[in-house]
Amino acid sequence: RSHFGLSEKKICLWCHRLSYEKHPKKAIAIAEHLPADWQLVIAGDGQLRDTLPTHPNVRLLGRVDPPGVLLQWANVFLSTAEHEGFGLAVAEAIAAHVPVVS
Repeated sequence: RSHFGLSEKKICLWCHRLSYEKHPKKAIAIAEHLPADWQLVIAGDGQLRDTLPTHPNVRLLGRVDPPGVLLQWANVFLSTAEHEGFGLAVAEAIAAHVPVVS
């Protein structure tokens, strides 16, 4: 956790490409309503990176390789994607026994 600068708060992980169809701004809007002992961790890179609003409950990591390493600390995985062919990110979270909200 310290390598990524993550606090000891519970982690809601959002790990997708930062693009319109994945809706990262919707994830940040959700983070505004998280309890004080939770934080949203956003992992990913893409065209919307420089347009995302900031919020004290949100930690933007950028691209993480492999992204699955973050699942070991995640308490829940959040997917706000509008379109997923197979949903590999969600499948990885399920395989890691992380509850998914999609």
